[in-house]
Amino acid sequence: MEVSEIQGEAALPEFPERKKISVKGILSSFFIILLGCTFIFSGASKLFDLSLWAQTLTSRHTMMDYSPFDQLQWSMIDVGITNQFWSGILARLMVGVEFALGGLLLFRLYLSEFTYKAVMGILAFFTVYLLFIIIKRGNTGDCGCFGNSVAMTPVQAIAKNIGMMAMTWYLMRYYKVKAWNYSELVIIPVCMGALVAPFLINMIDGTAPVPDKTKVDMGLLYKYPDMPHKELREGKQIVAFMSLTCHHCRKAAFLLSRIQEKHPEYNFFMVLVGSPDQVKGFLDETKSLKVPHILYAHTDEFMRMAGPDGLPSIYWMNNGVVEYKSKMTYYQLDPAYMEKWFKTNQPLK
Repeated sequence: MEVSEIQGEAALPEFPERKKISVKGILSSFFIILLGCTFIFSGASKLFDLSLWAQTLTSRHTMMDYSPFDQLQWSMIDVGITNQFWSGILARLMVGVEFALGGLLLFRLYLSEFTYKAVMGILAFFTVYLLFIIIKRGNTGDCGCFGNSVAMTPVQAIAKNIGMMAMTWYLMRYYKVKAWNYSELVIIPVCMGALVAPFLINMIDGTAPVPDKTKVDMGLLYKYPDMPHKELREGKQIVAFMSLTCHHCRKAAFLLSRIQEKHPEYNFFMVLVGSPDQVKGFLDETKSLKVPHILYAHTDEFMRMAGPDGLPSIYWMNNGVVEYKSKMTYYQLDPAYMEKWFKTNQPLK
């Protein structure tokens, strides 16, 4: 037998066919990475002010001083969730869901079975929420979708959500990846870690004001012609001493304005100190023009009334006597406790 015949009868080795790189595959990988990173960035930017990381290295302030998370929590109060504790729970859960969806997308966990549908659902929920904000406040200001890192109006945020939903629809149609082996062992720690992280990073503070017996001479406010237009030494009053240049005072004033809008029957009063040309900017930024206030020009007497604990000093006063103080400033301005204090004589716990 000739050598050529032997070679002709021998079976040639078969090599696996090389997979072709398709445009759909590249686009699908790009979309899923982009969506996953967007969700994680969105959640992180709400917990931290990412734009100020570099500044915190040379500043005495910490990132938590500038955390945009407060704005997210207050937006819950703005749409009707008036309990500070539960609005805090919901805000943290929203951030946790964003982290979880980002992790599920990047790890490609249960995409067709669950993740794509969950992404569509949460984007639809956020879009409806933004429409509610537009109806209530108009297309003004920053929606806070990316904290303080990327400014967006509600309409721009809706357009962003529609774009993300379009990418998700494309993935649902062309990137139907089944769950990989042992993925059930990964999904639980990914989801649990994502949901718990916001509660560990930004823990919920006590929202009840603290009993206090500070003696405040409110008569100092009535020594001069620019006195309050109402008597603060009678009845129940929440009086806030604030500086026009104080960052935390602005947060407290904003929250007071939101509560005053929903509860005009509550007696709030702001005693402001600072330059007259700063008043308009303070009131505009905090939307607190409708909260009764005066600009007090006598700094030494202002500090005697405000006390040594720093600003803002927020006193809950009954007939001129301090009963409680918001020691944690704006965190202890909870509408639920205010309702109980103004309407009953029961102690706050």
